[in-house]
Amino acid sequence: MRLGMLLIRLMVGIIFTAHGAQKVLSGFKMPIDMVTDIGFPAFLGIILALGELLGGIALIIGFLSNYAALGLVLIMLGALIFVHFPQGYFESEFPLILLVANIAIMISYNWKKIFEPY
Repeated sequence: MRLGMLLIRLMVGIIFTAHGAQKVLSGFKMPIDMVTDIGFPAFLGIILALGELLGGIALIIGFLSNYAALGLVLIMLGALIFVHFPQGYFESEFPLILLVANIAIMISYNWKKIFEPY
């Protein structure tokens, strides 16, 4: 089971790191445009992009995995509710699997440990 969760944690971490890096390296233009288009303040786009990037890195290295996964769960819930669900089920599949994978990570790791490399 530990090896299975390690693989899930690494892949989810890679996905979020890549998506977060894309948003950060765009100069935050993409996430700021996304959040302001749906009526939220621009600074939220910066927070979301950094959350994806740093949360993904934390999952990859196994640092505060539960807390990183919790933050990513919140990000995915927001993405699903405000962006993907209105577009229909088939636009929601990828964010849904990321949500469930983060929930699995969140409940599978020890909340008292800070660093869990495997």
